[in-house]
Amino acid sequence: MPVNQLKRKARKPELVYDTDSLVHQLEPHQTDVLMKDIDFCLRQLPEDQRQVLLLVTIEGFRYKEVGKIMDIPLGTVMSRLSRARSTLQDLMNGTTQPILRKVK
Repeated sequence: MPVNQLKRKARKPELVYDTDSLVHQLEPHQTDVLMKDIDFCLRQLPEDQRQVLLLVTIEGFRYKEVGKIMDIPLGTVMSRLSRARSTLQDLMNGTTQPILRKVK
């Protein structure tokens, strides 16, 4: 492994989330509420951010692959993903109000 990758790993430890154990710790009604909250918050994201977030986190595509799928540069993928994660976290924590859209 190259030295720069070893240094990067030493500086930034990997965070592993065991969502299965988290879900099993919740009561069934709590899981339903959590899933509804996540779904509601995802729907509040702008379409372009939501697409990138879902392609990377749910579908497991690499950033480059997402760029090719959506026909956007790699930097755009990274910035949309960063904004989507930040906004989603704020929405889930209740620190940001949902985005209201006008219906014609």
